[in-house]
Amino acid sequence: MVKITKDTVIGFIGTGVMGKSMAEHLLEDGYPIHIYTRTQEKAKPLLNKGLYGSLLFANWQRKLTF
Repeated sequence: MVKITKDTVIGFIGTGVMGKSMAEHLLEDGYPIHIYTRTQEKAKPLLNKGLYGSLLFANWQRKLTF
């Protein structure tokens, strides 16, 4: 089992209804969140809240802890 701390960088693929909601809650709790999405427009509200985003999967994947 992996222990998740506030230093753990968590990633989400997709910013649909479920991914967006989970990412927002974790961000509010102080976790660094990185998202990967094909639809840049859907990601803008999340990026404005402080999430990190990438349009290239390879770049996104290298930043994650979990």
